Amino acid sequence: MPFKTNIFIAGIFGLILHVGCSEGAISTTEPTVDSSASKTAKIAASKPSVSAHPFSIETWIGIWEGEQPAYPMRNSAGEPIVVRGMEAMVKASRFTFTVLENGKAILRQEVDDGRIMNFEGTWKGQIDEAYASDESEVTPRLRAIVCDLSAIDTGAYRQYALAVDGKARHVKCIGTSSEPSFVVQFER
Repeated sequence: MPFKTNIFIAGIFGLILHVGCSEGAISTTEPTVDSSASKTAKIAASKPSVSAHPFSIETWIGIWEGEQPAYPMRNSAGEPIVVRGMEAMVKASRFTFTVLENGKAILRQEVDDGRIMNFEGTWKGQIDEAYASDESEVTPRLRAIVCDLSAIDTGAYRQYALAVDGKARHVKCIGTSSEPSFVVQFER
């Protein structure tokens, strides 16, 4: 009997030793089988949070102002247009966007040479999902607005986007691909 008991104890000890020393038991990596709690934690960690979007705009309604620098005119190939050996330049302008609650937008562009152009039109928002401060629920936020505008006197069409640049922590005004974007600030 003692022999059978010793074999039984040795078998149990061997089984414990085998299980205890197996690769999965002593591994410092995550287990291969996920419980539902660990799956939920992984999903929550993979979603963006407030800290991933530290810069946001609480309201777009109001007046936004910015200065567009002078820039060279470009042809369809993207090359600067040259007239009499010099690049043709577009003068710098001061832009004032008035964003109204009813979806209306107004733009006043004051060019450095004294010209003033007035535009009216509409704006639409571009939604980005951001988490609430407690990270328990997703709340939509506008990360940009797009203004479709027509000149009051000529009817010329312009489109500008005011978009959050989270990395630089400001709002940019973006026009056509041939004109430089520039920073706008909320004034009131």
